Amino acid sequence: MAACLRNLMLGLSLWLTLVPAQITAPADWPGISDLRNCVEVTLENCFYGCSGGGCIPCAIDCSSWLCACDNFQVGLSAVASSASLVCTLPGSQTDIAAATSIFNAFCAQLLATPSGPTTPTGPITVPTNTGIYQTTL
Repeated sequence: MAACLRNLMLGLSLWLTLVPAQITAPADWPGISDLRNCVEVTLENCFYGCSGGGCIPCAIDCSSWLCACDNFQVGLSAVASSASLVCTLPGSQTDIAAATSIFNAFCAQLLATPSGPTTPTGPITVPTNTGIYQTTL
């Protein structure tokens, strides 16, 4: 029994180390710090809330990155527009493409859900023991 429990715990700890953690802000995206500063500024966190200005969710009347991703086309447009304003040096087209690419990948992983609904979409019919009646939950 102890060996079985030990193997279970070992397997669970291995699984937890292999499952990547969800990234909740594009500023935390792997490799973003290797890009030019204007890309980081475009995708910065809203540290000061919307009163601080300058962050994409606030620019599109959202209070979170999840909302910005839920409104993907508007968010993507805001990212491209912001990057084009901030990234003005030669090669800025590459920076704009990097910012929009990160936003795209970030939203894809943030909004990823298991296949199929996780909650019922309608009434559930459960047969009773008699086989004559059915109960709807």
